[in-house]
Amino acid sequence: MRPGVRLRLLLLTGLILLAWTPSVRAELRFIDRYTRYDITFPGGYSGALTDFTGAVASYYVQVFGRADAVGDTFNVLISVKQLYYDFFLNTVGGIRVISDVWSTPTLYDVVFEAFDPNNLAGFYEFGYRTPTVPVFDTSGFGNSFIRLTDGGSGNQALRFLGEGRGLIPFDPDTRYLTEVFIEGDWSSLGTDPGQLRFDGINPAWQILDFFTYDPFTNTTRFVAVAAPYTDEAFNPSIDFTLFSARPLPTQVPEPGPWALLAGAATLACLLRVRRR
Repeated sequence: MRPGVRLRLLLLTGLILLAWTPSVRAELRFIDRYTRYDITFPGGYSGALTDFTGAVASYYVQVFGRADAVGDTFNVLISVKQLYYDFFLNTVGGIRVISDVWSTPTLYDVVFEAFDPNNLAGFYEFGYRTPTVPVFDTSGFGNSFIRLTDGGSGNQALRFLGEGRGLIPFDPDTRYLTEVFIEGDWSSLGTDPGQLRFDGINPAWQILDFFTYDPFTNTTRFVAVAAPYTDEAFNPSIDFTLFSARPLPTQVPEPGPWALLAGAATLACLLRVRRR
């Protein structure tokens, strides 16, 4: 994570935890969530205008919490996409991991514990990347956050669906903030090459920034929040499509390489479980 982003989130952590009133029950309780998606292209913005193949969606999550006493624990199940890679998990502050196992190839079972009597607050962070799923893949968004699709005029388009859910309880005191950063200037709405079509969001979420381009970072930013995080706001379901000038292939490629990639990812996870 870039230092500026880490500093901004650490400051946010401090403000959240100062404002939180401890529960009467003794427990480690996670109360606020931050999620960030970064969509990047191997050829940059200019390359994306002619071909979305090779685009990557990076997924990053921070979950903030506080315990009532040393020894309080909390069990979390982290679900990942089928074609995930570069997974990581860290803890910051007075919590640590005391147990973790991949119970399935896409489900990470983690137990956190409060351990520092001088600091009962902290957060855990995790993330991973997903590749572009080709047009012929029929798995929906089970494999990745991004997939190639028909732009409607025979040209290639890239559809994104942000589906981070759970990890904090439905409660009047909980908050869930999501940001999406797209490499390049995608602030123009439409279906022509270089434009973006917004396809929707869960109406329980409030949009704070609607695809604003920042020339200093060369990214387009979308921000939404659910405060409080309620059962109606369970999933943000941020849905949009980017458009390029590249025609879709006239023939459907053989899905062999993608089947092999998915099989390799499953085998790697099973081996990891066996080692544990």
